Amino acid sequence: GCECEFLSADDPPDGIDQNCDGIDGDPSNAIFVAPTGSDLNAGTPELPVKTISMGLQRAQEKDKGHVYVAAGFYKETVKLVDGKQLYGGFASDFSVWDVANWLTAIEPDALIPPNLPQATVRATSVGITKSAFVGFTVSGPIVAEEGRSSYAIYLQDCGSLLLLKDNIVLAG
Repeated sequence: GCECEFLSADDPPDGIDQNCDGIDGDPSNAIFVAPTGSDLNAGTPELPVKTISMGLQRAQEKDKGHVYVAAGFYKETVKLVDGKQLYGGFASDFSVWDVANWLTAIEPDALIPPNLPQATVRATSVGITKSAFVGFTVSGPIVAEEGRSSYAIYLQDCGSLLLLKDNIVLAG
């Protein structure tokens, strides 16, 4: 049948809507991001924000632990935030989480300060101890200057509880 079978009140994004609320994950503890959103929005499933960076900012402001990112292309530099879990791979209505079928790509932002390593996703010396980055395709920037490096994901001085899972990482 079409009915959802209640499995658990705890419903992390895992491909199964365990608590039958219509979203794979916990919407009460999440901010929602979609390419069709606006950074002026609240970050709900109906009114998602447009950028992952704003999703992380709203998660801090509203004390939410998760940021759910709908399939699409995001051109920005993402700085991971301690205690926040980022999940790419959501359908546009956030009902399904499936990283194999819902490509969520982060592409490099051209405005990376020259004194930092060229990276699309970064966590550097900011005390990242318990966070997650799951279900994204990340492309590193193309660096033309001699002596500069290109990183898709650059991590430094992070704790052992930083989870990177189900990501595709492409060199610049």
